[in-house]
Amino acid sequence: MTPILIAAALFAAEPKPKTEIIFGEDDIIEGTLKTPDVEIHIARNPVKFPRLIKVRETFDDKIIRSVEQM
Repeated sequence: MTPILIAAALFAAEPKPKTEIIFGEDDIIEGTLKTPDVEIHIARNPVKFPRLIKVRETFDDKIIRSVEQM
């Protein structure tokens, strides 16, 4: 029921008044773009996943089974 109340409150809110500025042909507007002097660096730790392939050190069990099958 809470989402319904929030939606109703948003639709019932009055829109803010808009300010409209009309410039004539002779009006010149000069300005500069101001940006923040901040650099953002995001460093992530590397993710370590477990190996999906296990490397065998010896094949003794397979060799013994193959000899037994002969």
